[in-house]
Amino acid sequence: MRIFLLFGFLLCLEMTFAQNSSALWPIQDAKQGEVILSKPQEYIGEELNIDNLIIGAKENTNVLCPKDGKIISISYIYHSSLAYCIMVNSFDNVERIGEIDMFDKKKRIDITDYINKSKKDKPVNAKFISVSITIAIAKGENYIISGLRPTKLYKTGELLKKGDVIGKVGYCYWKIDTPSICFSHSLSSKSVDPMSVFGLKTTFLPPKVSKINYLNYKHPTDSLLKAFQIFRNSLEEGHPGLYDYTSKIKMDSIFENLKRNISEPMTSEEFRNLLLPVMLALRDSHTALRASLYKVNDESEAPFMFGVVDGKLRIVSCINKYNAYLDKEVAKINGEDAGLVIKKVKNTVYGSDGFIESSKERALMNGFMKYYRALYQANDGFVLDIMLVTGEHIVDKFSKTNIPEPEINYVAKTKKNLVLKKITDKCAYLELGTFDLLQKEEEEIRNFIKDISASNIKNLIIDLRFNRGGSTEVMNNLFAIFANTSFQSSSQSMVNKNDTYNFFKYTSNFTNSGNIFPEYNSVQGKTGYYLNTEHFEFIKPNDSIHFGGTVYVLTNEYSFSASAVFAGLMVKYNRGIIVGRETGSTYYQLNAEKFANVMLGETGLELYMPLVKDIFSEERIPRIPWGRGVIPDYIIKSTVDDAYQKEDKILNFTLGLIDKSF
Repeated sequence: MRIFLLFGFLLCLEMTFAQNSSALWPIQDAKQGEVILSKPQEYIGEELNIDNLIIGAKENTNVLCPKDGKIISISYIYHSSLAYCIMVNSFDNVERIGEIDMFDKKKRIDITDYINKSKKDKPVNAKFISVSITIAIAKGENYIISGLRPTKLYKTGELLKKGDVIGKVGYCYWKIDTPSICFSHSLSSKSVDPMSVFGLKTTFLPPKVSKINYLNYKHPTDSLLKAFQIFRNSLEEGHPGLYDYTSKIKMDSIFENLKRNISEPMTSEEFRNLLLPVMLALRDSHTALRASLYKVNDESEAPFMFGVVDGKLRIVSCINKYNAYLDKEVAKINGEDAGLVIKKVKNTVYGSDGFIESSKERALMNGFMKYYRALYQANDGFVLDIMLVTGEHIVDKFSKTNIPEPEINYVAKTKKNLVLKKITDKCAYLELGTFDLLQKEEEEIRNFIKDISASNIKNLIIDLRFNRGGSTEVMNNLFAIFANTSFQSSSQSMVNKNDTYNFFKYTSNFTNSGNIFPEYNSVQGKTGYYLNTEHFEFIKPNDSIHFGGTVYVLTNEYSFSASAVFAGLMVKYNRGIIVGRETGSTYYQLNAEKFANVMLGETGLELYMPLVKDIFSEERIPRIPWGRGVIPDYIIKSTVDDAYQKEDKILNFTLGLIDKSF
């Protein structure tokens, strides 16, 4: 009897836990699974619904938050297809996404007109413009709900409780003329089942998992040649900066030479290494060759970490028992001359923009082993026979038990998105790890600037080292606080085609139909297609918050994308002093926005490629040569001590400049 009661108690507990852990059905007063208009693997007309759950309800019914979470994105949205949508984060006379009166007559006109500016085909119906909210439920897990009409002014960064009203039912998709919302679910940026979270029997079909052992399987030459042709055709048709730093003649020669070398079967990694000369010649930090269907490395680590310091290969980190060899110069690895190893590894380090070499040099200093193990397929058990210039030999192997000490933090110094502090009564400090800030974080910055201005602090350090970019809108909002005049963060935007891209049939994120750049037009005397100048209006300085003191911007080779643009605006509008090292992204232009994920045949490799070139400045300045990043007013050379972060030389130098100014 006791056993039965205990079993019953556990069963009730299990049922209660399951009930509490499942997501709340988002339609108020509706039963779980009620009025599903479309679910995965069903067709809407001739269009397959892959990963959306579309739920119907009476118009203006309350929509509830399915689980506790944080709002990380709010935008106006119009779905032109299930796979493609137009998202608007801001536009004329609309200050905040999700304003309660968004659907009054004036706002309908504002939003519809804004979206219609980017469309040449059939104008959108304002009824199908809605608000979309992304809610972070757990690390890497998001719920996305669109088709909403707002009920209150939400901000990104706000916490939501399960059952909170997040909006009312509107219309989520023009092919469904019924009040509805669209729910989707993502995990690690990939679409996953939207139904099981509600305890429903799912129809979602996850992508097929290949049975190929990519690390060992040798792909036949005909399969490799097909993958190579997809790779080449995609770059030639879609990449807006393919010939910016390497001529077409030279690039064609590289392509043809690689094609000739596909003469025998190869593993996926051998094929990826074969393609690296194209990536090196492309010189674009936003283009990558990814192993999308397999992992290159396991969890094992080397007992030594090598770094290239002043052109020499040295042991810069190691497990404790080898501490006596720290900073020793390496002569040979597994019988191969260290200079040759450096050369081979360097030829696999792509991703530097333009003619910037600093990020590649830093990668060889701090991340040499990452590239070494990929090139030499150094996994668990891989033996390292090290000969030092002193003649000493050390033999050990890769192992999951290796924990290098002292460990170099070569990824980023910044651990948080945002650090705000007053250093002295003369100087304040703002550290940004990203420009993908939530509205709550932007508010913190504005309040901080108000506070230091009221405190009569005349110097502000903005630390953009290791900031890899983020939202252009956030970047513009921040620069407007410091701007003395109206400014442009972009002067032009260019794409290769304003028609359907043929290679889209090989992508995982675009359909092979429809024009995604209808708003771009040809310009006489120029190749490509460009946005009209009306898209690049000058942005006015913030009229309520302004910092008029001296601004010091700290940069290094890991200041990419939006952080490089911000530093460039400081130079262009003579608003700040740059200290540190050349930015990782170029000053004049950047290939970014609308990325295509191109699957390279059966190789398990993916070409990640930008389709848009943003031109930030068409006016050349003597200080910054073509193809270079933002060059600081005060250049602080990188050293191995900087890699270990034993001393923050850039920050200390800046504080010294501030002291001298008084």
